[in-house]
Amino acid sequence: QMRSWKSPDWFVGFFILAALLILVRYWYAPQDHEVIKVVSALQILGMNLMMVVSQVYFFHGLAVVATVMDGYNLLKVIRLAGYILIFSQKYIMIAVIVLGLFDTWFNFRKMIRSSEGDIT
Repeated sequence: QMRSWKSPDWFVGFFILAALLILVRYWYAPQDHEVIKVVSALQILGMNLMMVVSQVYFFHGLAVVATVMDGYNLLKVIRLAGYILIFSQKYIMIAVIVLGLFDTWFNFRKMIRSSEGDIT
């Protein structure tokens, strides 16, 4: 089921690695032309890795959103409207990615109670 899907905890390491590779160009300002090529290649590698990692955490965030929608027992029309907003608005998409990333540490789904009172 979509609600129970979770990315592995060790996957956060790829997010951190991608962020460090993207930022290496700003921390290290080389003067040599060959080193500039290597640093630029590392930044491109980091951006590509970040796109893959973001997609994984997007689906992780969608699992959290599905759990919230099931926990509050929302109507199917409201759920459909929510998913349309998520897939059509880039800032909401980024928020879902961040939600999926932070769910790795804070486990938001354990905090959500269903309408019957049990923890989902």
